[in-house]
Amino acid sequence: MNSGRGLMGAGVLALGVLLFSGQAMAAPIGAKATYVSGDVSVFHIGETKSAPVVKGSAFAEGDKIKTSADGVVEALLDNGNLIRLDKNGELIIKSLNRNESGSTFSIFGLTFGRVKSAVSKLVSNESKFEYHTKAAICGVGGTPPFVVEADADNTRVDLLGDPADTGAVYVSGFDPDKKRVLLKPMTRTTVRMGEAPLDPFLIDDERLHFLNRVIPFHLGMTQQPHDAAMQSLMIKTTITAPQHPASPGSMQKLDSQYGQSSGGANAGGGPSATQPPTQPVGIQIHIK
Repeated sequence: MNSGRGLMGAGVLALGVLLFSGQAMAAPIGAKATYVSGDVSVFHIGETKSAPVVKGSAFAEGDKIKTSADGVVEALLDNGNLIRLDKNGELIIKSLNRNESGSTFSIFGLTFGRVKSAVSKLVSNESKFEYHTKAAICGVGGTPPFVVEADADNTRVDLLGDPADTGAVYVSGFDPDKKRVLLKPMTRTTVRMGEAPLDPFLIDDERLHFLNRVIPFHLGMTQQPHDAAMQSLMIKTTITAPQHPASPGSMQKLDSQYGQSSGGANAGGGPSATQPPTQPVGIQIHIK
């Protein structure tokens, strides 16, 4: 009798250890403001009043970040990814976490405004880095910087860099066919609400100049020389081949798990499980 109770107690203890170990492996992705200019505020989840954002402010899943007419904020994630919310913007952090296997899910809702991102890598095929707007879903797996711009009915996505750079950004709309296009460096697309994204086309010189110079990354290192900033952005990454998208079923399951809309069920950019192994690729992000 006592022996049975001892075995039962040991089994419960072992189960508790396993559950605790699984939980311990999952952790939120840290995010902190590295550069703030002008008036920027954040509504933390569960709070009714906003708080001012200053350099060093921490962000978490559920936060809503707003920039004023003169406000700009850059946030560095602890996995090396960098985002910049430009003036007159609103960004909601829909997901910012790692699961038990270590895959990362950085998903943002861009209500309006412009955001620029530098994504170093995704740690697994099921990981996600995405922006959701009213008109589109776009995501990436390691590219030069890209820009997402949203207003009431339209979304514009630009992938910067040089034509020889590796990587792509996938963009899908909420049209009945769920058409998805892949942007290569120096190309862009636009998406109207309820319609398919346009086929990729080249970024014109005037827009490229604007995106590179008017909304640069500061990285919280304004006192460092340009060469030092360039050196800090040299990244070794593993890029997954974008031409092997994940199956719609797997993306539906993942979107459902993380509370995403049904419109984005097949918008993931991860490769299938059967693709060849990826190879490390060096990417240099150019700040012009």
